[in-house]
Amino acid sequence: MPYHALQGTTAAQIANHPFNLTPIGTGAYQLEALRGEAGRIQIVDLRVAPVYRQRPEGQTGYTVDRISFALFDTFDGAVQALMSSAVDGYAARDRTERAALVGLPNNFTTYTKIEPTVGMLIFNWSQDDLPAFRDIRVRQALEIGLNRTSIIERHLSNQALLANSPLLEGSWAYAPDLAWPPFNAAQARDLIALWRIVHC
Repeated sequence: MPYHALQGTTAAQIANHPFNLTPIGTGAYQLEALRGEAGRIQIVDLRVAPVYRQRPEGQTGYTVDRISFALFDTFDGAVQALMSSAVDGYAARDRTERAALVGLPNNFTTYTKIEPTVGMLIFNWSQDDLPAFRDIRVRQALEIGLNRTSIIERHLSNQALLANSPLLEGSWAYAPDLAWPPFNAAQARDLIALWRIVHC
C-alpha cells in the first residue's frame, strides 16, 4: 500500500477512500464512473481504455465498448434482477450457486468456468507413525489404485474436472501432455502385498 496516499488511513476507511475509488490499471478497460445512492456503490461503469487501444493487442477493436456491473447485497437480489431482465447476466461467486442458477425457469444460457481451486493428496514421508509412505511401492499403489475419473463421474459430475497438475488448465505453465499411470487395482494390490512381505 502506498504510504504517501494512505498515511493515517484506517482499514475501515479504505473502502471509501479516494485512492480506492480511483483505480489505475493496465488492462483493456478503465473505470468510467461509480454510481449509487446514500454512499453505497450500486453500478460500476467501465469503458475501453484509450491507451490500451495503442497496444498491438488492442488494435483490432472491441465488440463491447462500455460495460456496467451492478452490485447486489444478496444472491437473491441478484437472481431477481436477472429474472426481471434488469441485468443481462450474473457471474456466480462459487459453485454452490450453480444449482440454483441452472434451475431458473427462464431460458438462460449457463457458462461454466474452471474455479482456481485444486485438491490434492500429499504423502507425509517424515511422519514416524506412518512409515509406509516412505516406500515408493505404497505411494505408487495408492496412485494407481484410486480411480479418480470414476469418483468424479459418480460423485462430482459437472462440479469437478480431473487435475493432473497443480497448475490450472489455461495457465501458460500448464502442460496437458504429462504421462500419468492408468488406474490398475490389481497392480495396486500386488504392490501393497509386496510391501507387506518385506515389512511384516
